[in-house]
Amino acid sequence: MLINGIYIILLHAKKIPPHLAIAIDGRVFSLSVNGPKINGKMSELISMIQSKAIKTLFFQLSEREDYTTLQLIEKMKKLTLAYSGLAPLFHGRAGLDAGGVTCLNPIKEFCRSVYKTNIAGVNFIFDLLPELGNEVIARFHLNMESCLSEGVFYLKKYTMEDINNMIRRLQPGKIP
Repeated sequence: MLINGIYIILLHAKKIPPHLAIAIDGRVFSLSVNGPKINGKMSELISMIQSKAIKTLFFQLSEREDYTTLQLIEKMKKLTLAYSGLAPLFHGRAGLDAGGVTCLNPIKEFCRSVYKTNIAGVNFIFDLLPELGNEVIARFHLNMESCLSEGVFYLKKYTMEDINNMIRRLQPGKIP
């Protein structure tokens, strides 16, 4: 479980905002203040989540018969690396915000491309998940037991200002 398949991952699910990543057959892709991260190992991410007790949600997406696993991995790699030139936006200059680019960008582009998801009004993960509809085939969590109410977790809504504030706090040389 969690190694095979396609998963949207919400790390620090209770934080405003959570950090997002996507995993395809054990390879993890994300965009952070330090730039794109590609081909990370899901097994290492799960170990870190468990050792640090990070509250994490996983949304498993349906398999796509019209793509091979290798094609999906290459697509996600390309979409994530498309933001590599933006890393200077995230650090090095005090007070600069993300300019609308967040860890959601490559994920929503992947969903648009692979699942034909309408991303026109999608700015946050709580906008994207309903657009995916039946493509979300399962949900899993780690370290969320105390956050569930009758087996349900309610993701708090946040704003672009919340995201920009987090990016500023995470800039290298800043104390979080």
